[in-house]
Amino acid sequence: MRSGYAVFNEFVAEYIAYTVNDAEPFRNAMGSHIYLQMAFHEERTINPYWLSRYFAIVLGDSAVSEDDFAFGQSLVSPAVWNYINQILNVLISQIKKPDFWIADAEFLETLGCLFDEMFHLVFMGA
Repeated sequence: MRSGYAVFNEFVAEYIAYTVNDAEPFRNAMGSHIYLQMAFHEERTINPYWLSRYFAIVLGDSAVSEDDFAFGQSLVSPAVWNYINQILNVLISQIKKPDFWIADAEFLETLGCLFDEMFHLVFMGA
């Protein structure tokens, strides 16, 4: 649950900052990939801050197209991309809620388990 909270806390901060800023685009849809690369920059670890920022851009910026998002697949292994898609789907379900920033234990556990499993995969060298 701690991992879920850590990832979600950073995601919400970035996502709300975007929303409060009058939904101003991040200006460079492909720039989201910089954060994806930074999230996995260190060998055998994941930086949850950069990963959360990546998800905030992908979900918060209407300039990010499906093709822009799909490009990210070329930057990580297929197994990691599978986890990114699963996390994205969990976050999409959450931000559709009126008070999306209020997360329950089940959501945090699900998000945390996905992150931890992905971390384990990366740590083991997949």
